[in-house]
Amino acid sequence: DNKWPLAFYAVQNLIGEDRVNQALRSYLEKFRLKGAPFPTSRDVLNELRSVADESHQDLITDLFEKIVLFDFQIVGVDVVDVDGGYALTIDVAAHKFEADEFGNEAERPCRVYVDIAVYSERVGEGEERAPAYLKSHLLETGLQTVEFRMDTAPSLVEIDPRYHLLDRTRFNNRMAIGE
Repeated sequence: DNKWPLAFYAVQNLIGEDRVNQALRSYLEKFRLKGAPFPTSRDVLNELRSVADESHQDLITDLFEKIVLFDFQIVGVDVVDVDGGYALTIDVAAHKFEADEFGNEAERPCRVYVDIAVYSERVGEGEERAPAYLKSHLLETGLQTVEFRMDTAPSLVEIDPRYHLLDRTRFNNRMAIGE
């Protein structure tokens, strides 16, 4: 399944590389020389769950055991100069959908930490530049406002810039500021 590498990367971002490595080491220690019955993907998930906090268990389920798509959208961005820096107010819509084996989707409550990046200079599609601001924010179902401050003038804001979560409409995850 091509989703597993993406899911591992998302979990690593969430719980940390050290914990993921700890889970993989534990898995290898348990099953390295073991004969039948052989380990399954369920055994890998059990090790990941054992090193993750309770608050991350639902996302592990969504990433590895269900067909879940997110839909994040930047609705608006407001920037105000304050005390030599910039205060940003970002209006974000967040939704989560779960699909069954036939592709029928149903909306589910969304409550997930997602990276929000702000770039100081223009970043084109496919270009890689370090963001001036990058932090995870809790996004829940519906329209919400995310507020924070930064030192450099922003030019572009993006939700989930490293593509950790499967988003059904990625084109609305970024917005240029001042256009």
